[in-house]
Amino acid sequence: EAPERPLHNKSIAGVYPPGSTYKMVTALAALESKAIEPWTVLPCPGFLMLGDIKFHCWLAGGHGGLNVQGAISNSCDCFFYEAARR
Repeated sequence: EAPERPLHNKSIAGVYPPGSTYKMVTALAALESKAIEPWTVLPCPGFLMLGDIKFHCWLAGGHGGLNVQGAISNSCDCFFYEAARR
């Protein structure tokens, strides 16, 4: 919190990209559509290539293989990129 603005509630008044909020939506959509199951393990090498575009995970070395629960708890970008792709 900024000392010069002690009553500024950043969680509702700040302008931030939604980021990880959409990870839950992606997980639910992938599970509902049967693109993945709760135990499906998807790889996270630290990036995902879609065509000639490289999408990076926040953890440069990657998380390895994760199921949906692990991907949510680790906020793994690559898991959700791949789940959305499927």
